[in-house]
Amino acid sequence: YMLNNRSSKSMGDSKPEYRMFRNRPIFKGGATNRGSSFTMLHRKGGFPENRALRVLPGPENIEYKLYFSPDIAMANELCMTKDATPEEFKFFEWASVWSPKQLEQEYDKKMWLTIKAPSDVIFDDNQAPFPLWSRIVASLPHDLLRPKK
Repeated sequence: YMLNNRSSKSMGDSKPEYRMFRNRPIFKGGATNRGSSFTMLHRKGGFPENRALRVLPGPENIEYKLYFSPDIAMANELCMTKDATPEEFKFFEWASVWSPKQLEQEYDKKMWLTIKAPSDVIFDDNQAPFPLWSRIVASLPHDLLRPKK
C-alpha cells in the first residue's frame, strides 16, 4: 500500500455507518482497483480475517505485528468499547499490485529502497508541512542515499 497518498475522501464519505471512523481519512493504496478495493491496516490481533502484512525482503524468524483486514465493523466495535482508538487504523482504497516475481526482480535491480522504520510511521497521517516519505528519507544517513565512489 502507498502510505502517504491521501485521497480527498474520508470514511464519513464512503462508509458513514462506521461512526467511530467518520473523521478518518482514506488513502489511495495504489493505482489498481483489483479484487477487494477497500481495506485497512492495523496492529490489533484477534480479527478473524487478519492477514499479516509481510514485506520483502524479510528477516527470518521475525514476528510481524502489522495486519490488513476487511473487517471494519469489528474495528468500529473495538473503538466503541474503548479497546482501540480510531487512530490505530488506516484505511485504503485500491492497492499496488505486481505480477508473480516482479517485486523480487525490481528489488534485485535496486529499484526500491528498504529501510527499517517503526510501524508508527504507517499511522502518521500528518501530511504537512512535509509528507511522510520526505520525513523518512530526511532522517536517513546521507551515505545511504549517495552512491559510493
